[in-house]
Amino acid sequence: MPTINLRPNKLTLYKRPRSPLWQCRYKLDNGEWYRQSTGTDDQAEAEDIAFKLYYGAGEREKNNLPQNTRKFGNVARYAVTRMTEELDGGLDIEVVKSLEKASKAKFILFACEWIEDANFPSVRSENEEGTRKAIKHLYSLGHRKIGHVTGPKHNVLAQARKEAFICELKTLKLALKSQWIISGDFSLAAGCIAAQAWIALEDRPTAVFCASDQLALGFIAELSRHAYTVPDHVSVMGFDDIDFAEQYIPSLTSIRQDRFFLGETAASMLMQRIESPDEDSHEHTVILPVSLVVRESTAPLNLDKC
Repeated sequence: MPTINLRPNKLTLYKRPRSPLWQCRYKLDNGEWYRQSTGTDDQAEAEDIAFKLYYGAGEREKNNLPQNTRKFGNVARYAVTRMTEELDGGLDIEVVKSLEKASKAKFILFACEWIEDANFPSVRSENEEGTRKAIKHLYSLGHRKIGHVTGPKHNVLAQARKEAFICELKTLKLALKSQWIISGDFSLAAGCIAAQAWIALEDRPTAVFCASDQLALGFIAELSRHAYTVPDHVSVMGFDDIDFAEQYIPSLTSIRQDRFFLGETAASMLMQRIESPDEDSHEHTVILPVSLVVRESTAPLNLDKC
């Protein structure tokens, strides 16, 4: 058997049931990742299959685990992503790439993220179109100095959104200073640090598009600590439309991606491959639409305070 350098999370080996069908998921630290997983599980329930990567991160997850463990023959299928403390294990990206030409590569499917230059099937949201919608919204409010807080440097979602941001500013013939692109990592803490960088600027963007809602919420919170208000001093928006976005003060303008549908679609695609492995007409890449949700954190340019 070839070595695949699986890094198991030993804590999970003792508390999680075994299943012949595996699904490795990205970090589940907000409602959107949970919703994607619920979509996967619900679709699997409908097909009498159990997806079994359990993440012991809270009572909500524990209370929503399927009651039964059903089996699909004795076949193992793998959908692989990065490792966190909440996953059963992880594979290095190069190991996953090496599986591209394997006989069962068709059973490796990526949900939400993907590997550049690899030919694995995937389902994802319209990251580029969502970014364009965000910038056009800010532009329509009169903002001509627009900044961006990015996700992790080597993350495909962050790269796609950053590239689309730069392209859209060029399309709209807007200036872009290098210091208006602030590095982040999708977290609340990174949003706080990005806000400190914005405050330190002499020439500040009047609007900021954050690559995730958590970044945006951290950004707004840190501004509030320094007596800056949103959207009076700066308009801020995010990407994902997590549940908390609507309840935040101010409520967050965001790009909504349907995580539940994404998970449901990924499960359906994978099961089609399992049931008809020799079929050539399976969809290879599915890109799901996103939508703009306008709330209180964005407003027309206020020249008196910006």
